[in-house]
Amino acid sequence: MPETLRCTNLGLLRKGSSVNLERAMKADSRFGGHIVTGHIDEVGTIKARRPEGKAIWLGIKAPEREGIAPKGSIAIDGVSLTISKIESDLIWVSLVPHTLGETNLSGRRVGDKCNIEYDILSKYCNALQHSKADTIMTTLRENGF
Repeated sequence: MPETLRCTNLGLLRKGSSVNLERAMKADSRFGGHIVTGHIDEVGTIKARRPEGKAIWLGIKAPEREGIAPKGSIAIDGVSLTISKIESDLIWVSLVPHTLGETNLSGRRVGDKCNIEYDILSKYCNALQHSKADTIMTTLRENGF
């Protein structure tokens, strides 16, 4: 769909490109990870890649970064991760050996574009904060609540 191509890096894929696919969690299953929906918020750029022990750090520049939370979840190219650090211009994630072995993130290099999905709870809190919440609270107070 044109909207998908506008909002993701999928237009950059070529025949034989590696992608990450994961089955959705069943609603009646035990929850044991991050809540991600598969809805891409924006495309970022990998600006740094640094090894540390058996892990790899990726520093990602994201255009918006509205409502991100330190230690919140983030999905990079469909891989659910934890935001390790937030700097003025970069979001940092640390890739553990299991993630490096099971996903295509091991092959990501500086300059690569990546799909970003932010923590759903952070997105909702941010949206509420920027909504008419102040007006609603004022109306409630004015009416004795």
